[in-house]
Amino acid sequence: MSEQIKPNDSGVETAKSKTDNFARINRWLALGANIGVFLGLIILIFEVRQNAALTRTELQLERNRMLIEIEFSVSTPQVAAT
Repeated sequence: MSEQIKPNDSGVETAKSKTDNFARINRWLALGANIGVFLGLIILIFEVRQNAALTRTELQLERNRMLIEIEFSVSTPQVAAT
C-alpha cells in the first residue's frame, strides 16, 4: 500500500525523500537540543552547590566576626573595670 518514493534516475529528490531528510535532520536537532538541556542542568547543579558552599562560608565568617567583636568589647578596660 505505502510505496516509498526514491530519487529518480536523474538524481532529483522527490517529496517523500525530502520529508525523510527533514525528519532525520529534525531528530538530530532534537537530540542536540536535549543534550544541551542536559548539560545545562548539570552546570546548574554545580552552580547551586557552589553557591550553597559560598553562603555557608559567608555565614561562618560573619559569625566569627561577631564573636570577635563580642570578645573585644568584653576585654576592653572599661568593661573589665566594672
